[in-house]
Amino acid sequence: MPKYFMMPSAKELISRSFYRLLGSIVRLGLRNGLTYKEFSAISKQLYVRISAEEYGLQGRPTNMARIALMTGMDRKEIKKIMLLIDSQCEAPIAPDRMSNILTAWYEKPEYLGSDEQPLIIPIEGPAPSFEHLVKSYGGDIALITVLREFKRSQTVSESRSGGNVQVHKRYYVPNYLTNSSVAPELVSPEAITQGSSMLVDHVNTIFHNLYREDVNQREKIDLRASNTAIRKEAVDEFYQLVDRKGMKFLEEMDQWLSQHEVSNPSEESERLGVGLYFIAGENDSFPNNKKK
Repeated sequence: MPKYFMMPSAKELISRSFYRLLGSIVRLGLRNGLTYKEFSAISKQLYVRISAEEYGLQGRPTNMARIALMTGMDRKEIKKIMLLIDSQCEAPIAPDRMSNILTAWYEKPEYLGSDEQPLIIPIEGPAPSFEHLVKSYGGDIALITVLREFKRSQTVSESRSGGNVQVHKRYYVPNYLTNSSVAPELVSPEAITQGSSMLVDHVNTIFHNLYREDVNQREKIDLRASNTAIRKEAVDEFYQLVDRKGMKFLEEMDQWLSQHEVSNPSEESERLGVGLYFIAGENDSFPNNKKK
């Protein structure tokens, strides 16, 4: 008798995709001490919050009955979670501010020498100084916090006598691998914040392309180039190629963004940008990053 192949339902495909995506997130949580109970509490809050904010009918907030229907949770639990959400204040996301400081150091005329390279600048004092950069482009982040993190990630170095700093990287990469003496288990909170911020941007782009309400609304670029049959001896060459061309592309984008900044803080503005990421290994939920 012929065997019939049953196509998986849309919900089954979504479940499989979530399993793959959450696999990587759970690995990150376990590596940093996040328990299942804590992860579950976060998930519940997000289900209630998003259904409440985005699924109201006729422009009204979503009512309790509809939230319960969508999430599968009882009303008593939903009410408790909504009270908890109302009492919380989200911390500002810092990665963009750290990058803004470096962009200004590489772009603003007062921070460039005659060779168009970033100046070695004093830590404190009027412009050009590190203090001025942090105050002008770092929002409310404390100067000592930015300096400590930039030094830890080897983005800048301080002169032996102290008092001056030199920048070495145009982009802030808060990865523990920038300091070989730091174990992966001790990866900085800044690195987690940076990585999660980029993941959120990517997922938001995917969501926009899949579910934008107006079909005439512009689709956002979301492309990749990969191949599963690359010779082992070509791996290092590819790393170098991506580092060289990727950095050149990002520098060009950074310059364009800097040139189109608003001059008046009260002027209407929007956050724009583009990201790059490296692909290596299998595309599954549990990539093995351990040395073999």
